[in-house]
Amino acid sequence: MKILVDNKEFTLNTTFNSFGELINEIIKKLKAEEKIIETIIVDGVVLNTTSIVNVSKITLLEIFTKSHKNILFHSLFLLEEYIQEYFKTLKILEDYELDPLTYDMKVNEVVSFLNWTLNLLYSLRENTYIEFFYVGYNEFLEDFKNSYDNLMKALESGDYEAAFDILEFEISDMLSALGENIENYKKDILIDENSSTHAI
Repeated sequence: MKILVDNKEFTLNTTFNSFGELINEIIKKLKAEEKIIETIIVDGVVLNTTSIVNVSKITLLEIFTKSHKNILFHSLFLLEEYIQEYFKTLKILEDYELDPLTYDMKVNEVVSFLNWTLNLLYSLRENTYIEFFYVGYNEFLEDFKNSYDNLMKALESGDYEAAFDILEFEISDMLSALGENIENYKKDILIDENSSTHAI
């Protein structure tokens, strides 16, 4: 079996009993390079999550990867769109009389977005030098986390008025500030990614 990772030959001096074992070993190697698998191609066929592969019959295994920084870069594009949707949803919650089911659905959308954003902010800190480029980043992250936690407590206790105040007067301001910095974050990630590529 020939293994290519990002079109470069990849050597593993081990035999594997299953395709899962093989992929897990490749994942371990890629983790050291801060990469994750994006696409797997076996003998010219792109695999999906339901594909069953007999490892003993593979002739050519091709794997294409993405770096964590690359994923973060594209996540920032999504963040721009999601922030706009957040404010639209907040306005709907404020301006329209919604039935309880629709209201809860909209609130859950907002909570899911904020949870995703919080995880993205942590990932930015863990995988880039953002906290050194922006002096107040850690404080911003802590404030966002505290507001998110307070929002969840308010929602769990059924205090929708307090929850809406947190959204309107705390989280909305932080998301606006975050939106103003997204372009700078993307530029910094690109610089960092290019530096890492040239260093290899």
